[in-house]
Amino acid sequence: MRTILGKLTQQFFLAVLVASVTATVCAKVHAVHVAKVVADYSEAELVADVESIAPSSSFSMLLTITPREHWHLYWKNPGDSGARIITDWTTTQNAVVDDAPWPVPQRIPAGPLMNYGYYEATTWRFPVAVPADASGEVTLRLDAEWLVCDVECVPQFGVFEIAIPLGTSTVAAPTVEARAARAQDGLPIALPWSATAIGGSDATELRVAMTQDEAQLVSDAYFFSEDDGLTSYAASQAFYAQGESLVLSIPAPATGMTAQATRGVLVLTPAGGLAEAFELDVPIQLSMPPGASLTLWKALLFALLGGMLLNVMPCVFPILSLKALSLATLAGEQPRKARADGLAYTTGVVVSFLGVGGALVALQLGGAAVGWGFQLQAPLFVMCLAVLMFTIGLNLAGYFELRLPGAGVGQGLTDRAGVTGAFFTGVLATLVASPCTAPFMAGALGAALTQPPGTALLIFAFLGLGMALPYLTVSFMPMLGRAMPRPGPWMIKFRHLLAFPMFATAVWLLWVLGQQVSIDTVALALLAMVTVALVIFVGQQFSVRVAAVLIGVVGIGGAALVDGPWPSTAPASLSSGLVYEPYSEAHLRELRAAGEPVFVNFTAAWCITCQVNERVALSTSTVMDHFSGAGIRALKADWTNRNADIARKLASYGRSGVPLYLFFPPGAETAELLPQILTPDLLVRATEG
Repeated sequence: MRTILGKLTQQFFLAVLVASVTATVCAKVHAVHVAKVVADYSEAELVADVESIAPSSSFSMLLTITPREHWHLYWKNPGDSGARIITDWTTTQNAVVDDAPWPVPQRIPAGPLMNYGYYEATTWRFPVAVPADASGEVTLRLDAEWLVCDVECVPQFGVFEIAIPLGTSTVAAPTVEARAARAQDGLPIALPWSATAIGGSDATELRVAMTQDEAQLVSDAYFFSEDDGLTSYAASQAFYAQGESLVLSIPAPATGMTAQATRGVLVLTPAGGLAEAFELDVPIQLSMPPGASLTLWKALLFALLGGMLLNVMPCVFPILSLKALSLATLAGEQPRKARADGLAYTTGVVVSFLGVGGALVALQLGGAAVGWGFQLQAPLFVMCLAVLMFTIGLNLAGYFELRLPGAGVGQGLTDRAGVTGAFFTGVLATLVASPCTAPFMAGALGAALTQPPGTALLIFAFLGLGMALPYLTVSFMPMLGRAMPRPGPWMIKFRHLLAFPMFATAVWLLWVLGQQVSIDTVALALLAMVTVALVIFVGQQFSVRVAAVLIGVVGIGGAALVDGPWPSTAPASLSSGLVYEPYSEAHLRELRAAGEPVFVNFTAAWCITCQVNERVALSTSTVMDHFSGAGIRALKADWTNRNADIARKLASYGRSGVPLYLFFPPGAETAELLPQILTPDLLVRATEG
């Protein structure tokens, strides 16, 4: 009995010893390399998916973070608030750790905000590459920082360090396979359909090409934007099936920021099925503005008609008076000289339009948000133009005669004007025409700014040709010239009378200058005008040399006065009978969301067409009573000074200048574009419910 008991005892201890040795060996064969951090409101664990690694191979490090119940982590784009996880790796053996793909997020509402993140344990899988010359072991250190939030937000920190032995072959860690598989299942997959994205002023339209049955089967769709600036996170994303496409409308942010691509995760939920997540990276195409849909020949025709109509716009009246004077002299000209005068004037207009158009295209290609009339947004240019108008007025009033070869304005009216004077009259006509946008012209300009530079310049050339065409026609048709009154003493009085439109133009430009900057700058411009008159007086009463010295002294003093940046103050509110609210995209979106009718006036102090519309339509009691009774909210987008947001909004409607009038009826998805020339009755009819 003792012998049997002794043998059993011996076998028992032997079995225990064998089991112990076996367990130890197994623990070494299946060693799990793990580091864990327990923070205040979360736990984090870093684990390798291998037990050992061979040189010139790769493996993964899996970081799992588990927030406390009801708390959450954040995605790579946290949404309206929050912060993404920050990881900083340090390795030995020149091992390289790549970024981990991000698991599909959840929508996390927080009052009026919307955030993107995770409520449950989430795993990030970081790929690691080991070079061929590695030996011994590779050590990986991770310094991580993440934010967890519930009602409050608390930053969490963790430092993890793992050493993995290098062997002749890679040995996987079986106990980590399930975690790695779950991490892979949490990632979005490639989109199996083609997709396009069209960017608009209010929303980006994402269109996914799928079968009609597939599109109609979708019961929910949402796009998580990877980049800030694409979407208003808290706004709902409407979707609908349209033929063989699923269309998702992604509301634009109120901040005015823009994104270049719809890059992120598209989550589609079929009726009665589980949600599926797809990776998406589609460049955003600009929405086709109204002018961009014009064919080239229509754009050229609109440019020609718009240029012709510029001759009857208020801003060109002063120059029309100059050309009326020239037309009167044509009656006594020989046909050849009349044609030369007409061609020179046309050349001046077309070359100037090409210059302005070329500068505009170059600035836009360089990323500047500018449009038609952009030069009048520069106070120094406005000041110089005011002084020039004043100087021409002095010349026409007979205060001085500028006797330069070919300069017809300053010579006797019975003298031949000469091609030089006609050319520079065309240049001047273009400068003062730039504040106006005539009918047909808006569409042509919108088309020009969506075309390659060569095509755009062709459209600008046709604008100039259209403006010069009436005068060119008269110069090539002698019978029209003979219909003009014959030259005589009456023309001297007519010339003196024409000085007053020039003085009035100078006053208007000074008013624009005051809207842009300050009364001090207006005083500086007035001082420049007085100086011009003084220089002319000295030149006539004493000598041209003394006048030249005076110009030099005044020029140096003037340069010192205007040196440095011009004041960048907000323009004063333009006078109008309507009660306007300042325009902003956020305010417009807020009013539209509330279902209110909204009228938006894109205007500028230097835009004469805008000011005429203010006086003859917008400030009338008929319009004011109608707006008040209908509850129409009026917003003013003042473009007197440069404003990139307003320029982009204009471009989204195919316009490169003002005026632009928009009306948003209650609940309407898009705006109604009103004509550029307004009357009270037209405005009331266009804004009636």
